[in-house]
Amino acid sequence: PEYNNVETLFEFLKLGLNKNNIKYKEIDKKKIVVNNKIYIEYRKPSEILEKEYDILFVDEAAGIGINILMDYTKRYNKIVFSSTIHGYEGAGRSFSVKFLKYLNSLRDFRIYKYNMVEPIRYNEQDPIEKWLYDALLLDSEYPEINESDIELIKNKDVRFYKAPLKEWFYNDDLKIKNFVGIYILAHYQNKPNDIAMLADAPHHDAFVLELSNGKIVNGIHIAYEGGIDDDTINKMLKDYKPKGNIIPDIIVKHYRIREFAKLRGLRIVRIATIPEIQGMGLGSLALDRLYSWAKENNYDWIGSSFGVTYELLNFWQKNNFVLVHLSPEKNRVSGEYSGIVIKSLNEESEKIVKKLNYEFRWRLINQISDVYFDLSPELILKMLETPYKFKPHFKLNLTDNQIERLKGYLSSPMTYEAAADVAKLIYTYYLLYTEKDKPKIDREELLIGKFLLSWSFTKISNYFKIKKFEARRLIKKNIKTIYNWIFK
Repeated sequence: PEYNNVETLFEFLKLGLNKNNIKYKEIDKKKIVVNNKIYIEYRKPSEILEKEYDILFVDEAAGIGINILMDYTKRYNKIVFSSTIHGYEGAGRSFSVKFLKYLNSLRDFRIYKYNMVEPIRYNEQDPIEKWLYDALLLDSEYPEINESDIELIKNKDVRFYKAPLKEWFYNDDLKIKNFVGIYILAHYQNKPNDIAMLADAPHHDAFVLELSNGKIVNGIHIAYEGGIDDDTINKMLKDYKPKGNIIPDIIVKHYRIREFAKLRGLRIVRIATIPEIQGMGLGSLALDRLYSWAKENNYDWIGSSFGVTYELLNFWQKNNFVLVHLSPEKNRVSGEYSGIVIKSLNEESEKIVKKLNYEFRWRLINQISDVYFDLSPELILKMLETPYKFKPHFKLNLTDNQIERLKGYLSSPMTYEAAADVAKLIYTYYLLYTEKDKPKIDREELLIGKFLLSWSFTKISNYFKIKKFEARRLIKKNIKTIYNWIFK
């Protein structure tokens, strides 16, 4: 999704306008104004939502994160999506399987589909193109699933093993194409180099979950990380970036915890299950088997780095992975923040992961209004979930005046605004505290919106579709619950 993808389109547009004697002005190579009233411009995927358009054309849509494409459909009424699904320009099946399914579920849109199969660069059945598809695995498909396969899955009649990719490359076309067909579902951007690296790089391996009838139903790509010496760690603390150590590098640089880099771990680069059987527990089963394998082979942790969405984070947390980091900037193509989750395999790594999780939660709470202001309240709450029991590292030493103002707000003479600073302080304390005696509160996402995102009551009312007075009532009720718990 770069400008050079559509450069030819702009050239043809100018040729057509000239041929028809239509006046236009070229602002720059990415923007043309026709008759002083029609604007045609190229925008980066991450910039599209900043402006209003009458019609949006999204070229090579399969190379853009699905969540961004979904956001486009919520904003614009007329959209044309075009994409190469297979071939040397194709970006894999994620687009055709996931996004087209989403489009078909939209009731407010009329969907028109056009499938172009006639080659524009080669003749039909061109032997070079056929060779290219075969050599670079561009026509890989995951195996079809039938009723007997479903029964095997229900009975957990599966085996988990390290995939012998080199052997498959040489001797088993079906196996390698089935594996790649699943593998490319895990990401919106795929290149033949990804498969080559997986097959050749000594610090990368693949694992599969296979039915007893030989069909692969889940694939995992892992990278071996960690085990870094002191001299290298000292360089990492400055500016050095060791190759192939993404998670240790981020932990050392952002949290200054050098001990973590010495531990040995597995980073899950990708994990994917055949779409028709997602939700049947195969991803979780594969992670559980990988956990056992890593433990038997004396690794210290398993982790992953991924574009954080509510659904994906829920999957990792459900499998006992803990969120320990969020990138300060969004990926410009996927439109998502990258998160790191870790699952410890022994006591030594558990202590570090617990420490990381507390520090991450503290940073997130205090950086939301400045750095992560575009996160949703629901996702923020999800990110703050933790399996650990914490008490905040600070004591609530409120002044007499602060306590009196809080009391005045809770007993009604004073408005929220008169005690907002104290209410935010005790809510921050409440968020960091995770011991068993912590009380439950209603509609906590409203408090996230007010105290962490600094939303106005008007924005809270519009976002949650409730009256402003009801939002004020619920927030006061929850702060009263927290106050009574702290000062009981």
